[in-house]
Amino acid sequence: MRQGQSVKTLDKERKIGAAESIGMTIVNGMARHHAWRRSKPYFHLDLNAGSGWNDIAGCPGSPFVFLELAQQKITHLPLYAWFCDINPDTVGKLERLLVRHGHLPQLGVSLICDDNRSVIQRFAEQIRRRERPEYALGSLLCDPNAWFHRNAKGEGVPVQEILEFAAEFPRIDIILNVNYRIYHCHRGAGIKMPNSAHARMLTPEQIRTALGREHWLVSRQHHGPGDSFWLAIGRNCKTGDYTKLGLHHWESEHGRMIMQIVEGFRQGELEVPRPVPLPLFHEHGAIA
Repeated sequence: MRQGQSVKTLDKERKIGAAESIGMTIVNGMARHHAWRRSKPYFHLDLNAGSGWNDIAGCPGSPFVFLELAQQKITHLPLYAWFCDINPDTVGKLERLLVRHGHLPQLGVSLICDDNRSVIQRFAEQIRRRERPEYALGSLLCDPNAWFHRNAKGEGVPVQEILEFAAEFPRIDIILNVNYRIYHCHRGAGIKMPNSAHARMLTPEQIRTALGREHWLVSRQHHGPGDSFWLAIGRNCKTGDYTKLGLHHWESEHGRMIMQIVEGFRQGELEVPRPVPLPLFHEHGAIA
């Protein structure tokens, strides 16, 4: 699936970047203090990489943000990152962007043009070939401009493969950015047709349970009809929140309010006050 591109991207990339920065800092610190960890890669899989740049918002996409952060944060262990998109033209644009900014060629970094269902299985196999794969650390990003669902035609998010990946590698963070407006529409259809595929679509609470992560940060973006996104970061290592960016622990007061809106139990206008915007880049170009 292709990555969604709209004016929401700048806000989204700040939040995803903040979440990835936390994970990188934790893992890099472990490698700094434990010699055995220094040979273990930081794994990252981006299932909906896109072109690396959003022309509408005028800001970088997830692959560029990740690699800029990794350059700063991952200093004591190797990096192993795959960026996937099914559109060859999009992958070509991403490659040119990363070459231009010095991120390609880079050992351990690959661009993959294929269906993400196949890619996640191949990526998991690469981790299994390493020593003690159950201790693999890193992140998986799913940003499909859709809900966490795959239809009978095989279109959509590779849900089953992500669930299997999450269960096999419990120390890898799961980052979801999914369209909850689509979820609301399908849920409404499922109420009318309880035996349909709409009724079998996973709820946010079911997604949290199925992914098996104990600690969650949540946020939401709403920029008009059809453009309502739920960002959820699940990990098995407790961290602080990023309230200035609108990232809250699921069980906090603000987190529960966000989830009421995402679930459809609360009107969007009754949302948490808008977070204070923070700069994505310093003057010299590095990610803040």
